Amino acid sequence: MVLIVGASVRAAAFSALRAGFDPVAIDLFADWDLQHVCQAHRLEPANYPEGLATQTALLPRSPWCYTGAIENHPDLIDRITRDRPLWGNSGEVVRRVRDPFALTDLLRRFGLPAVDTRRHSRGLPTDGSWLVKRLRSAGGAHIRPFIANEPGPSEGIECLQRRLIGPSGSAVFVGTRGGSARLVGVTRQWIGHEGAAFGYLGSLGPVRVARNVQTQLQQLGAVLAGEFELRGLFGVDFVLSHGKAWPVEVNPRPTASVEVLEWATGRSLFREHAEAFNAEDAENVYDGHETCPDHRPMKVGKLVVFAPVEGRVPDAMTWKVVDPRSGPWPKLADLPPPGTVFQPGQPVLTLLDAAATASACRSRLIRRLARWRTRLRSWGEATEPPPNAGQHG
Repeated sequence: MVLIVGASVRAAAFSALRAGFDPVAIDLFADWDLQHVCQAHRLEPANYPEGLATQTALLPRSPWCYTGAIENHPDLIDRITRDRPLWGNSGEVVRRVRDPFALTDLLRRFGLPAVDTRRHSRGLPTDGSWLVKRLRSAGGAHIRPFIANEPGPSEGIECLQRRLIGPSGSAVFVGTRGGSARLVGVTRQWIGHEGAAFGYLGSLGPVRVARNVQTQLQQLGAVLAGEFELRGLFGVDFVLSHGKAWPVEVNPRPTASVEVLEWATGRSLFREHAEAFNAEDAENVYDGHETCPDHRPMKVGKLVVFAPVEGRVPDAMTWKVVDPRSGPWPKLADLPPPGTVFQPGQPVLTLLDAAATASACRSRLIRRLARWRTRLRSWGEATEPPPNAGQHG
C-alpha cells in the first residue's frame, strides 16, 4: 500500500497502479475513475489542506507521497511524515526549492539562465512586462501582469518576475541517491483558460529541444538535485526564449506531465520515483516488465476541459473506466461522478490522446475539446438530463 494525497491524485494513483502498487488516494474530487480502481477518499474543500493530516492518521501506516499543490504546505508534509515514511521531498527541501529568490541566486551561481525576480515593485515599469506571482501557488493560478492602476505585490505573499515571451515547457527529472538527477523528458505546456490567463491547460510530449537546451536542462537537473537534495520525480516549468530554457518554477513532486511521458515512452515512472526512496519495496512489487501496458512510441497529449458555463453532470451518466493495470490508456480521465455540479472555469475532466506526430495529436485534442465544450453547455442549459453520452470522447 502507498498513500497518495493532494488536490487531485488520479494521475499519480494510475501511475502507481501501473507500477504494481496498491494506492490509497485522498484528494478534493475522488473522481469516478479513481473510485473504481482503488480506495479513494474525498476531502471537503473547506478542510483542505489541514484535513489531510486528520484523514491520513485514520489509515494504516504505509509509505506516502504527495502531488500538487501540497508543496505549498511544507509544515503539513513534515507533520504527516512523523507517522509514515515519505516517498517525496521533505518540508525542509520544499521550503528551500520553492523560495524563488534562493532559486534565482543558485542558478546565477552556476551560470544558468535565471529570470529576474523582485520582492518590491519600486522602479519597475507598469506595462505588463513584469508578472505578480504568489509565493505559494500551483498550476499557474494567481498570476497577473503588473500594470498601471493595479495593486502591486503583497509583501511576504507575492513576488514579481520578469515576463518572458516564448513557448512554455516542462522538464521532468528523477532525482536519485547521491544528489544526481536524470532527465526523463520534456513536454510542451499549454497555458491559459477561463479565469486564469496563465493557468495550466495541458501538455504534449515528448518534444525535442535543441542540443544546447538539452545540455542546459541536464545541468539544471543535476544542480537542483545536488544543491537542494531533491529526490524522486520533480519538474521544472520553463519558458523557451532566445535559445535558452528559463526556469520559472520548480515543482518538487510528480507533475502533470508525468503520465504524458509514461504513455509516450512506456517507462514506469512511479516505480522509478519509489526506487529513489526505497528500492527494496519497489522491487518487491514490480513484475519485471520494462514498459507500461499497451505501449507504442508516439506523441501523447492531455488537455483539461474547463466548464464554459454552470451545469451539472447528468444523474444517468455512466462512464467507461479503464483499469490502468491491464487495459489500454484511457481517452478520458478525472471523470466527475454523476450529479456533480460545476461552475464556469472549473475543471470538469481531462482528455488524453496519442498520435504519430505532435501536430496530429494536438489537432485531435482540439477537436475533442470543442465537442466537450458543446456537451457541457448542453448540460448547463438542459432542464432534463440529456441522453447518456457514455464515453464517446
